[in-house]
Amino acid sequence: MNTDYPTPPMIPGVANAAGSSAANQVPVATQPGPPSRRRALFAPLKFLVGMVMCNSILLSIAVVGWASRFMQRTVLKQWWLQSDLRRQGISFAEFLATDTATRQHLHWPNWLLEQNFSESIRRRPETSTVAHGLFMLKNLFASLWNNLRIGVQTMFNMWVFTLPGCAMMAFGWYDGWQNSFNKGYETYYVGITISWIGIISFIAAMFYVPMATARQASTGRWTAFYDFALVRSLIRRNRVACLALAGFYALASFPMMILLLLPFAYQNIPGMMDYTDQQAVASIKTIYFFTTALICPCSFSSAGWRRAFTPGPCSRRCSPARLPRIHSANWNGRPFID
Repeated sequence: MNTDYPTPPMIPGVANAAGSSAANQVPVATQPGPPSRRRALFAPLKFLVGMVMCNSILLSIAVVGWASRFMQRTVLKQWWLQSDLRRQGISFAEFLATDTATRQHLHWPNWLLEQNFSESIRRRPETSTVAHGLFMLKNLFASLWNNLRIGVQTMFNMWVFTLPGCAMMAFGWYDGWQNSFNKGYETYYVGITISWIGIISFIAAMFYVPMATARQASTGRWTAFYDFALVRSLIRRNRVACLALAGFYALASFPMMILLLLPFAYQNIPGMMDYTDQQAVASIKTIYFFTTALICPCSFSSAGWRRAFTPGPCSRRCSPARLPRIHSANWNGRPFID
């Protein structure tokens, strides 16, 4: 593994790679994690905001970005849990403080406000009132922009692999109905053949996409999605975990599909056929809104689950001095794994 990494920030009580003593190290300023009462207050609020955003096409892209940021935080926490630093008493906040790119992960990702908002809006003495006001305005929507940007990157990468298969399945479905309506039975095989090609293509893509998405989220780089050799090796090393994740997707899809198809059963529900168009639309929107109460936790839990087999510096046992070095190198675009 390449060793010409930049010198990492020091962690109190941990010697660096050059063998410096703890006495010569400068402590890292850290911010304590959120208290339990604060988490209990804001967690339902964030969940409710996520449910609302899932009901908008544009804002649902931000939900994808939020899930990717959440996965990145869980990966970092998994590295810390597996490291010797935790056993030496180094807190998760101190671990994150070793790099400017990881300090924002002290708390769960925000939907709108900049991470560590109360700290980021503190006015510096040399900052003018106008400049500080503009800075605060920017921080009000900083996380929303990050969520949208990362969501677009993530969805683009997933579509590169899954969109061809989905397009063929959609065309096969359309051609099948058109063939039935127009009695063109001589070409019945066209829709069936294209549908099966699309199904097989989609299944093949989904062997790769979940692990590649976890790889992209853990690095914060959209190009990491295309680390074919590394992603393939991780899939081979975690066959059981990947199979369990696929099973989780399949099981979670059943109740969601039932809720999504519920409006089609309106004709069998007494009184529902007497609804006006406005009442029917409002009823459908209500059903879809509460469907997100199931979609959101399934999506976020799968994002957290994938961190268990995401590549990281703890893929081999790391010394306390080596972990910050590899951790710091991560954010410079270097490989994670030996």
